[in-house]
Amino acid sequence: MHSSVRESFKPCLGQAHRGILTRLDMVTLAILTSVVEEPTLRKCEKCGELIDARAFVCIHCGYDIRVGWTLAIVGGSLAICAGALSYPFWPTAFLATTSILAIVGGAFTLCRRGFPIAVAGGVGAALGLGFYLGVPALVMIILARRSFRPLGLGRKR
Repeated sequence: MHSSVRESFKPCLGQAHRGILTRLDMVTLAILTSVVEEPTLRKCEKCGELIDARAFVCIHCGYDIRVGWTLAIVGGSLAICAGALSYPFWPTAFLATTSILAIVGGAFTLCRRGFPIAVAGGVGAALGLGFYLGVPALVMIILARRSFRPLGLGRKR
């Protein structure tokens, strides 16, 4: 817990030891202090070792997490642009499908969620009229696969 937060709750903590605070006050205090605490460690996206939460480079494997973010942003933007290039030719069902797929996959890539949907969008971008943007987009999306988070649509057990 941060020292400033600890100092502001010192009178309350002293009363809790004396038994003056009610159970509801102690639960509220616990919630407030847990919200303020910052995570100090997280897992590296490449090797899985614990590193400082503020670090950009893993001290164990040397992986720079900003590379994955940059590749995802550029790849998603290219996929959306490739899908937009096929927009004037929507009377063709194939181009309409690849265009929509590229735009949706590009949006998922920008959010770095749902890697399979992002790859499908990259494939759609590569198959459409903007293939010269779609092929690099697909490569960048695949290279950024470690920076993606799961969709989280299923039920938690």
